[in-house]
Amino acid sequence: MNPEILVMTGAVGSIDPRRNPPGWKPVVTPDGVDYRSCLRRVAQEERVEFLDMEGAWGEYINGCGKPWEFFTRDTLHANERGRQVLALIMERYFAP
Repeated sequence: MNPEILVMTGAVGSIDPRRNPPGWKPVVTPDGVDYRSCLRRVAQEERVEFLDMEGAWGEYINGCGKPWEFFTRDTLHANERGRQVLALIMERYFAP
């Protein structure tokens, strides 16, 4: 049996990408030492798929013009609008 495995970063968390947290970038740096970069390398080494939800979420939030709080229920979770954004990110990822 060959299960399909997808490794992905967290999406919402407590980081508002527009507030420019130190070292945050929308794109994962292949040779970086941050969590997202290390997770990407693990996925490559294990030959499984990788989805950077945090980067895609951050790009959307940066470009939409709405405040971060518009998409969040609390400091860690998306509300219904935020979950719709996450669903669109996954839909695009899995699109043929």
